[in-house]
Amino acid sequence: MQLFCGILGPDTVGSSRRLRSLGIAGAVRRFNELSVPGLGGVWFGKQLMLALLGVRVSELQAVEGHAVAKMECANAIEALACWLAYRDTGWASDPRLRGRNKFPREHDLKQGPLYSRFRSRGFYVTQPMRMAAGSALVPLGFATSSNRRFNTLQSTAEGRAFLDAALGECRPSNRSMAEHLSQWVQGSPVNVTTGTVVRGLSPCLALPGDALGHLEGRLRAGGANETLEAKSRRRAALAWVDRLRRVPPVVPLTWLDRPPEIQDDRHWKTSKRARACGLLAMRH
Repeated sequence: MQLFCGILGPDTVGSSRRLRSLGIAGAVRRFNELSVPGLGGVWFGKQLMLALLGVRVSELQAVEGHAVAKMECANAIEALACWLAYRDTGWASDPRLRGRNKFPREHDLKQGPLYSRFRSRGFYVTQPMRMAAGSALVPLGFATSSNRRFNTLQSTAEGRAFLDAALGECRPSNRSMAEHLSQWVQGSPVNVTTGTVVRGLSPCLALPGDALGHLEGRLRAGGANETLEAKSRRRAALAWVDRLRRVPPVVPLTWLDRPPEIQDDRHWKTSKRARACGLLAMRH
């Protein structure tokens, strides 16, 4: 069983049937969100990029007069990204990938992976990474929404700039990745299995440095409608992690020692409660 508490860790909890009845998994997610607001269940940058790319491709389809649900589009693109990564790594298990036991090992090799298959119900997992990443797009300023539902998201200038930084060097058929995948979604005969597409989409490959810098800026700045308290808590957590990264502790950390970056008493108590919920979940 894997359980990560706080900043940039996957929130997957084992024994889901038992935990659901106790409400522990929900408590972990809630306290994690209060400890480090705006991250949802995101723990690496490609999760945000893939979800936002699905939003952007759907928007491009709308410009062409085609109505494609953003949720459907993002799920299909995430499925394609994971399928390509599994294919290129010999179907090795990786915590950054999903669908290993769902995907066929060989798929439409003559025609290439078809959007109509990748979008179909049951082809991919029921809980894609998009579900966690989508809840972070608005707080971080990558998208806006009237009600936070994924299908109502609209990419912002900051969100599109992040995509450009993440995918600007990956131009399949000499067009942007979003334009290329828009053609795939539309059903046009485009190749989505090239090395260029894999480099841009694979969750196993890190974001370029420019994209990481842009993401760090959004983590610090937050979205326009985010509360000052939420921004302050996330900045404090980031400062704590940055210090530990620059100067690794010589002795193991304990929750008895409050870091100087966490100035707010309520924030520190919430962080300790998140840890306590995490330990309780691991015992069940």
